[in-house]
Amino acid sequence: QKEKFKIQLDALNLDINHLKTTLRTNNDTLMQKRIALAQIEPLLDVKRAKYERLQSDYDALEADKSGHEDIQDTVILQLNQAYIKRDEMTSNLSLDREKRLHISQDTQRKEKDLREFRRELNEKTEALNSIKMSNMKYETQIDNALNRLSSEYQMTFEYALENIYDASQSDQKDWVLKLRQEINALGNVNLDAPQEYEEVNTRYNFLNTQLTDLTESREKLLNVISELDEVMEVEFVEMFDKINAELQTVFSKLFNGGRAKLILEDPDDILNTGVDIDVQPPGKSVQNIRLFSGGEKSLIAISVLFSIIKARHVPLCIFDEVEAALDQVNVERLANYVKELSDETQFILITHRPGTMAKCDKLYGVTMPAKGVSSLLSVRLDEAIELREAA
Repeated sequence: QKEKFKIQLDALNLDINHLKTTLRTNNDTLMQKRIALAQIEPLLDVKRAKYERLQSDYDALEADKSGHEDIQDTVILQLNQAYIKRDEMTSNLSLDREKRLHISQDTQRKEKDLREFRRELNEKTEALNSIKMSNMKYETQIDNALNRLSSEYQMTFEYALENIYDASQSDQKDWVLKLRQEINALGNVNLDAPQEYEEVNTRYNFLNTQLTDLTESREKLLNVISELDEVMEVEFVEMFDKINAELQTVFSKLFNGGRAKLILEDPDDILNTGVDIDVQPPGKSVQNIRLFSGGEKSLIAISVLFSIIKARHVPLCIFDEVEAALDQVNVERLANYVKELSDETQFILITHRPGTMAKCDKLYGVTMPAKGVSSLLSVRLDEAIELREAA
């Protein structure tokens, strides 16, 4: 059994030497990690494999330690039993000296074995502690490598693992230098960026919703405007035709003949078109309206106005000296036509022309009997005529 423990001790020493060699190799390997970022993962894999092997050795040593402790307990128990037996044999005078010597030698041998076991246990305990220190050192080196990966290259282990590529040492150094320059060019990291992004994103979603609502509202308004334009075009054309039809009749009565017609400048663009008037008074040729006299222009405008009134059936109309530029004949003709239309439309006329006053039902006048004092007078012509005839 002593030879067995010696063999185990030699194996352990070989393992320790092997571990020392491995440690030196790992130190060299860790130094080589600086060559390129892409080589970090293979080195880490090597370290993990060695760590697992060391852990396995550690577990084995723990198991050996437990086994040695069991053996030590057994030896101690046997030693105690030997002491008891020796005492019994000593007390027994009938035992011969040869047996007592044998027992004594056996006891000494067991004590020696016990000391040997204790020495081996101490050596393995020291080896175990050395392995633990090596493990701690490897773990520290791995942590340092990961921290350097994060601080110098701003990468996680997973990201570095996904972006491994084969390149020469020179290319790797150039690539690392370029990455560092790009990282430095980014400047300081804004720690409030996530919160600012959330605020801006919330604002963007709000404005985007409003934009969608406004776009839908705009489309609806454009549809309404389009519908209104269509209705306006239809109603304008209908009213234009009615006014044009009335204009010929009104113009003939006010001018005692002749013809007049409204003309659209751009029939294809009803809502934006201008309107021209084509007139030919009796006894005259068609000519530009600017060539007519002031009275003729006034009467033409009044003709258009009366055409609108008849087409629209206006309940009330107020004229302010519209006949001021007309001669007496045209004033009387205008007054007669107003009288004719008064059955459907009520007219209020402001005038100084006697011909117009003569066709009114009631007159209102303002006089100034004293300076700064105005007085309102009203007269019904039918009553005034009756009073005159009675007188």
